[in-house]
Amino acid sequence: MKLDKNSMLLYVVTDRSWLGENQIEKQVEEIIQSGASFIQLREKELGFEEFVSVGKKIKQITAENNIPFVINDDIEVALALNADGVHVGQRDMHAKNVRALIGEDKILGVSVQTVEQALLAEEHGADYLGVGAVFSTSTKNDADEISFETLQAICKAVSIPVVAIGGISEKNIMELKGTGIDGVAVVSAIFAKPDVAAATKELRHLALKLVGMKRKGFIFDLDGTLLDSMAAWDNVGEEYLTHKGVEDIPRNIREILKPKSLWEAAEYFIENMNLSLPPEQIVDEINLLIEEKYKFHFNTKEGVLDFLEANKHLKMCIATATDKPLVEHALKRLEIDHYFDFIITSTEVGNSKQNPDIFINAAEKLGLAVDEVVVVEDALHAIVTAKSAGFYTVGVYETAFEKESAEIKQIADIFIDNLNNLEL
Repeated sequence: MKLDKNSMLLYVVTDRSWLGENQIEKQVEEIIQSGASFIQLREKELGFEEFVSVGKKIKQITAENNIPFVINDDIEVALALNADGVHVGQRDMHAKNVRALIGEDKILGVSVQTVEQALLAEEHGADYLGVGAVFSTSTKNDADEISFETLQAICKAVSIPVVAIGGISEKNIMELKGTGIDGVAVVSAIFAKPDVAAATKELRHLALKLVGMKRKGFIFDLDGTLLDSMAAWDNVGEEYLTHKGVEDIPRNIREILKPKSLWEAAEYFIENMNLSLPPEQIVDEINLLIEEKYKFHFNTKEGVLDFLEANKHLKMCIATATDKPLVEHALKRLEIDHYFDFIITSTEVGNSKQNPDIFINAAEKLGLAVDEVVVVEDALHAIVTAKSAGFYTVGVYETAFEKESAEIKQIADIFIDNLNNLEL
């Protein structure tokens, strides 16, 4: 399993000490749904068979939610479960030997406390490092605390992700700001709380504030994200077909067209609506239907102007299925064109947003790595694509995608009502 640096954000290590009558798998599911991005199953007291039995239940939940799942220390259990990987400490098997046993495709995490240990772990195949204890912790009584400076030095010394662990809570997490970590690992800060979901949500929010400053650029969708224009696009396909005299229009034509680029919509009309026209003519005619709205009517959504002004020091671009001349008309009229480095469209890329090319090309043009860019979208299919390509994703509420909101909340890294509520 390829390790996505974004999955380090809120790394949760299980602990059954506070379970009471609850089942571990139920709590893990609740924690994932509330924002956990990585799960480590730690079971020091269970025998092999019971450990594997519990692991199977957890693995099913993490797989369904596309969350990395590793086993603490026990390589035999990790292999029996075909878990995504394993995490080992300095007192466990040597990282180099662990890598030989689990193979190159599995995730290997290693606990370290010094720069020397960190460099050696990276050299021997570690995919990420757990560094701590950064604060005193009741989970590991024998864990020595490391300094802010050591944590910072480790982050600078290695190229793999670093997650801080040990005594982290909602009260002290922001003290780690400036260390360069990619996320935090917590145990009691969630499992010891009476409401694990609420604790997870709060820690995720704080973790985003802590590490989000590493983002250097934004890729924005246009319609429904920056512009309040989705209602017009929702109707334009049906309007166009009616204008062309097509009578047998599918009832779900809006849903069919939502994920398609203009060119793909034109091809759909030709193949399914018996329109004997070249696709470029259909695209031009659809653009003519909606051009006036971009020139004179569409406005920005709530929070857009304030957000763009506050983040104008960052690199920003627009990636959209809308043809460039229409975008340019609206941006110029609204006097926000100067905020964006460029506009990239599905038409020029040759794929809709069901393919990651548009996002990857946009990041390359911004001169940024995937993990340095935030993709802001309102549509589920686009968020799924960007997320699968390794981008950090922000879902923006849009009335046209009301039915998809619950699923967008689950998949996107953040879901917001408007850009005023985006904190990175």
